[in-house]
Parts: sequence; structure tokens; C-alpha cells
Amino acid sequence: MAAVKSWQALAGVRFALGIAEAGFAPGIAFYLSSWYKRHELAKRYSIYYTATAVSGAFSGLLAGVITDKLKYARGIEGWRWLLLIEGVASCFAALFTWMILPDWPSTTSWLTPEEKFIAVQRLAHDGIGNTGAGGHEPTHMEAAKMALTDWRTYMLVAMYMLATGSQTIQYFIPTLVAQTGYRGFHAQYMTIPVYAVAFVAILTFCFVSDWRKERGNYITLAACISGVSFVATVAASNLKVKYAFLCFAVGGVYAACPLTLLWVSSIIDHPAEKRAIAIAFVNGLGNSASIYGSFLWPSKTGPRYVQGFSVTIVFVFLLAALAQVNKYLIRKYPGAALNDGVAVDGKKSPYGDSEDEKRDAKEA
Repeated sequence: MAAVKSWQALAGVRFALGIAEAGFAPGIAFYLSSWYKRHELAKRYSIYYTATAVSGAFSGLLAGVITDKLKYARGIEGWRWLLLIEGVASCFAALFTWMILPDWPSTTSWLTPEEKFIAVQRLAHDGIGNTGAGGHEPTHMEAAKMALTDWRTYMLVAMYMLATGSQTIQYFIPTLVAQTGYRGFHAQYMTIPVYAVAFVAILTFCFVSDWRKERGNYITLAACISGVSFVATVAASNLKVKYAFLCFAVGGVYAACPLTLLWVSSIIDHPAEKRAIAIAFVNGLGNSASIYGSFLWPSKTGPRYVQGFSVTIVFVFLLAALAQVNKYLIRKYPGAALNDGVAVDGKKSPYGDSEDEKRDAKEA
């Protein structure tokens, strides 16, 4: 992208970059779910997910410094330097990760046979399927059919679309902060506390969710905090109060997103191939909400942005409601999502009413 000469080339390369990046977030969720038990996932995924809050707080400032200080250095424009630095850093990080990141617990070369056995068995005890652990492994088509005929997949797609649709507010935070009385660079600096609250909210909700072995109620709680805070942001006349509620509103949205995606791993846990496709499907369709979500905050609706706030409020409260509906259905029908009779852990499960699915219901 740093070398392009036309907007057509820039659009084409950016499209290719999007394809390359598409599997990153669901890949991390799936990878972690292949090593850790369900109640160990959220706290670990939250460490990765807080990068979105940290980058939101500082990326704009860093980009501004780089493009300004390196402007026309060696005859290269500042924005090209920015893309070049980001690209080179990403390549080094990818190479380093490829060298040190282990594969599946059952195939990692530097683990002893005893360690491999323990790693696989602790997941099996938690009801999590693991690729490479032996036994029947469904084909790609079988796994796709299993994931796409499971009603839980579509419930989680709807929830994640609401969560990511609400999170599109992140693109307009500097504008919204400016409406609370801050201007220029001061407005940019005042976005940092917003993301700081999001950072704390992500870690708090994810760690407590793991500790309590609970997803649904914490998604509902985060969404409700966000919804009430959005309402207060719109209703408040005092600019400082409006700014404070905006911080909590954004924090609630950021906390709900990772918990929603990780709920896929918690309730669609085996076989691993089905889990991988379900995570990718939920993430892919869920992020499509960004397409229309980015049009919720047109400048002509400022300074109050009633349209954006109204739609986002509806989104977060719907998310809260769907989380409870999903929790109820999983507990009421723990065996309703069948695995089409495909063997799981070496045993045929024609009815899906296994101990694993009963455990899914308890941890909903």
C-alpha cells in the first residue's frame, strides 16, 4: 500500500489486505479454545482484545506524529512512511510468531508424551474437541453442515451483529468527544480516557465471566450498562456528565463483543472442525454489521447525533435480550443441536444429549 500510485491500486491492495486479515480474530479465538478450557478462555482472549482499546487510544496520535515528523523524509510522503513502518513491523511479528507458536497440544514437538496426554485429557474432560487428538475427524463439508444446521450458530450471529454494529461508534469517538466541549488536539487527548475505560471493562468482564463460568448474564450486564449510559449521554445537558456517560457506554460495548464471540467456543465445542467453522461464520457475518454501522453517524445529524445514538441504544438492548433468550434455550434444550450422528470423541451421538451438552447448558 505504501507504493501505490492511484486510488484504484490502493483500493485493490486494501481489499487483499482485508482478505488476509479476515481470519485473524476468529483464528485466535479458535486457537485458544484448542488449548484452554472454556472457563479459561475469556481472560486470555481479553488480553488480545484489549489491543483494540489501546490502539484506539494511541493509534491516531502515533500516526499523526509519524506522518508529521517523517513527511517527505528521503522524498517519501508521511502516510507512505506510516504504512511502510506498520507493514515491516507486522512481517517481523508474523515471522517471530510462526517460529515460537506451538501447534495442537497433541502434536507439539517440544511437549513430552505425558504433557501431551495431560493437555489433551484436560480438554476432553471439559468436553472440548481437539484437532489432531485422534478419533473421527469430520471432513470440511461434514463440519460445515454441522455448524450451519445448528440453531445456536445463527443465534450467536444475530448477537454478534448487534455487538459489532454497536461498536462502530469507535470510528466517531473523536467527533462525539468534540461535542462534549473539547476541541482540536484536546479532543484527541480526551479520547484516551474513553478507551481506558474500555480497556478496564474488557478485562473486568472477561475475567469475572471466566471466574463465574458464565457468559450470558455478563453479556446482558455489559449491554445494559452500555444502553443506560447511551441514554444518559443523550439526555444529559452538562457536558462533563455527558462525557462521563459516553466513557461507560463505550466500555460496555467493548466488553460485550469478546464475550459474545467466545460464547461460540463455550457452547459449540466439539468436534473442533465444527467449532472452527462456527467461530469463523459468526465472526464473518457479525463483522458485516460494520458496513451499515458506519453510516449511523452522518455529520448532518450533529451535534446531538440522535440517529446514531438511537439505533445503537436499540442494538445494545436487543443484544441484552437475545443473550437471555439464548441462555434460556440452551438450558431448556441442551440436546437440541445435534451433531448429525457424527462420532464425537469416538462415540456416536445420535441424540446430542451427552454429558458434554449438559455441561454446555450449565455454563451458558
